[in-house]
Amino acid sequence: MNGKRLNFAIALILAMAVLSAVSCTVFRGDADQSVSPDNNDGGSQQTDDPQPDGDTQVVIAPIESVEVAIAESFPPQYFLHVVSGLPSGCARFNDYTVERAGDVITVTITNLMPADNNAICTAIYGFKEHNIALGSDFTSGSTYTLLVNGASSEFVAQ
Repeated sequence: MNGKRLNFAIALILAMAVLSAVSCTVFRGDADQSVSPDNNDGGSQQTDDPQPDGDTQVVIAPIESVEVAIAESFPPQYFLHVVSGLPSGCARFNDYTVERAGDVITVTITNLMPADNNAICTAIYGFKEHNIALGSDFTSGSTYTLLVNGASSEFVAQ
């Protein structure tokens, strides 16, 4: 009987160790690092995560959804709510940039991934939400084109 209890205790300890290691990988990317809507610099937003080095590479993030939000202010303030993907436990949000040329707004969202394409990563797909300030310089009734990581959509300014 003591042998069975010892084996059970060892198995339980090993299972807890594995779960602990997996949860560290799973939840690291889930911390809220979203951009505050009052960040109206139109530039980029970086997190405290390490920047690309010899061990990591910058990759374009998959985009799950894009939605334009308009604050009821005068003049109206425009924001872009984007949900990007973290395609594995190794993926970390890196940065976003916003560029505007006339009526075309280009947003690029990137992740950091291991530089070694053979790196072993957990197969857990995560999400990262971004609230990106677009400003208020929009002409009412005009159509604007959004390009987010290559995907195109349009909106009409109020």
